Amino acid sequence: MGKSSGWTLTAIKRLQLRIDKLNPWALVARYVERKDPQPVNQRCKKFEDKLYFEVIEFPTSISHIKISAKKNSTVSINIYILDDEEIVLPRNAIDGEKNNHFDLLLITN
Repeated sequence: MGKSSGWTLTAIKRLQLRIDKLNPWALVARYVERKDPQPVNQRCKKFEDKLYFEVIEFPTSISHIKISAKKNSTVSINIYILDDEEIVLPRNAIDGEKNNHFDLLLITN
């Protein structure tokens, strides 16, 4: 169901949500086989070269997330926030999704 398909979503029967602190491994995790017995950080290191991380500082600011997305031509990233009533709102949304698309929810204390 694409954004311009004409279809309407009437229900969501299952939703999988992963919550992690943003780090390079969170972005390369999609390339990792889950059946691999090695620890996650070791499995992810094999795929570090798939994305360009040199411009990212830690902790990662929104501006660095935007820079990283620009440096990685196959990556698009939407950033969402929670307002005071805990409603999810777009903070930084892109026009078109690329092959490696990520939707990130920024939660602050």
